[in-house]
Amino acid sequence: MNSKKQPYVLALAVCVATGCVPALTSISDIGSKQKDQTGATPGPSSSQPLAVPTESPTPAPDLQVFERAKARRAAWVEPKDIDEAVQRLSEVRTRLKATGKVILRYNEAELKALAKYAPVPDERYLVRLVAYDPKDTDKLGRPREFGKMTLWAATYEQLESADSDPELLNRLLGMSYDPRNSYYLLVLRDFGGDPNKRPEMICPTWEKILELAKRDLTNEFFSAADFDAVAEAYKETYRNDMAAFYKANYKEYAQSDVDAFVSSVPALKNDARAQRLFRTRLRLHAQYGANEMFRGDGLTLFLGDQPRKAGVQEIFLLDPDPKPIGDYVQNGQVRKLKCEPLVKDHSFVFEEWTSNGNG
Repeated sequence: MNSKKQPYVLALAVCVATGCVPALTSISDIGSKQKDQTGATPGPSSSQPLAVPTESPTPAPDLQVFERAKARRAAWVEPKDIDEAVQRLSEVRTRLKATGKVILRYNEAELKALAKYAPVPDERYLVRLVAYDPKDTDKLGRPREFGKMTLWAATYEQLESADSDPELLNRLLGMSYDPRNSYYLLVLRDFGGDPNKRPEMICPTWEKILELAKRDLTNEFFSAADFDAVAEAYKETYRNDMAAFYKANYKEYAQSDVDAFVSSVPALKNDARAQRLFRTRLRLHAQYGANEMFRGDGLTLFLGDQPRKAGVQEIFLLDPDPKPIGDYVQNGQVRKLKCEPLVKDHSFVFEEWTSNGNG
């Protein structure tokens, strides 16, 4: 996700950008690939004995989990328009006050299966959160030095149950909640309307992010992919370094701040490899928004009161032609909503979806 020093936007986005990432699989496509290439059912040959009927092979466990999640997704009713999407958030708020339960539509295994088999969901609405009051002249995301705007999002379906409470949303999105911030939702429709300039959309895994870095960044740190900088073993070290980095009020986008921090930490200053790892990882952080909480498997880090570690499925977009928010507002494509806290007046628990109707 974007770093805690960077705006976060919650956007309900209609992504008409199908085909923007080659060879991505949509939910509706899963299963069709198991058919014969001709589409026909093979029959017996007159020159061969009839085969003894056998049971169909059992699908892989994670594919079975995906099919379950896919069926639940198909049963969910999508808002018919942006007005209904906003109204449904108000209805969720009323239900939250009454029950105190935030229903998580998918468990961790289901989220992992969705990220694997449907890395870019074939649905219209996405959501994104910002920790400031966005002006009409602002962009929906952060324009980067390589010429594109980055936009982190999640699906409306998976975040609808959190309404617009900023603390609940931050927990699901793996971001640190700061009550001093004014959080806003942007409801976005028809993002990337120009078919020739639609945003590139991926499931943000480390493999995909490194592919983007090798393509987009000509900096010396990306002459070759340094997988050690994104390895699981380095995560805790980087999180600790970034805690000290932020405590010193440094900004990850300022090279002078990065240089000053490295010079002030002996473990980095006196160790060439440690310094390279930090600079490489921070470069990915600053240019793509892959902050210290980024999991790298297409899912957000869950910061709620459940033993699960994944919040929701992430979607990452690169827009080559970003417009000011005001342009989308004028065209009826964006609705800005201020996040009003519920947590300060109520106690909430996260509860996973069950078939008995809790979701």
